[in-house]
Amino acid sequence: MSSNVLRPTGTQMGGRVWPADRGYNFVAEDYDRWYWQAFWRVNELPLVARELGVNVSSLTALDAGTGTGQYLSVLQRKGYRSSGLDISREMLRMARRNLGAGAHLVRGVLEAAPFRTAAFDVVIACRVLSHVERLDEAMKELARVTRPGGQLLLTDVSAEHNYVTTRIPTRGGDVHIETFKHDIAEVLSNACRFGGWRIERMENVRFCDLIAPPDPAEYPSIDASSSSPIFFYGVLNRV
Repeated sequence: MSSNVLRPTGTQMGGRVWPADRGYNFVAEDYDRWYWQAFWRVNELPLVARELGVNVSSLTALDAGTGTGQYLSVLQRKGYRSSGLDISREMLRMARRNLGAGAHLVRGVLEAAPFRTAAFDVVIACRVLSHVERLDEAMKELARVTRPGGQLLLTDVSAEHNYVTTRIPTRGGDVHIETFKHDIAEVLSNACRFGGWRIERMENVRFCDLIAPPDPAEYPSIDASSSSPIFFYGVLNRV
């Protein structure tokens, strides 16, 4: 693994677990060098990107929890008229640096997204629900901003994966960010009950399913011999 990649230091910044907005403000400058970002780029991003069509300039899309803009960049390249939403001011600053002045970036919370009803044809929510305590509110709001017939592309870290908080290393120490572990059954129940979503597909991804399996020694929370999922992804349709 590249020496430019940041791995945990063992020191905990502030000696506490931070709420998502403050925690991601602290890590924004170093986020794209986090060793798990290397994992997501090769194992999660292709799964999401293949669900997005081509010649889609007539379609609108939202990247909910855009972070430093990785998925928003994919949407832009594919031609979507796209927006990025994030709770963290500093992550949006990094997204602006990465994407340029023309990117439409909005600060706000997923549970009260500052967009009109039925504004988007496609919504991406990658690893954002694990920072949302109230899935019912999140699913209602995701449904509200998605037009009938639209799609939600959803991923998150599995509740079975061996982690408690989202721990992101920075040059000033490890930042532990408040995390809410939701299993697939809970996600789907809330999606159907509160968002009126129809489940097209939802799949667990285990080590044996990975596109580019890493060296397990470099990812100690992954048990390569286990059948436990690392993350899940799926497609939901707005009824």
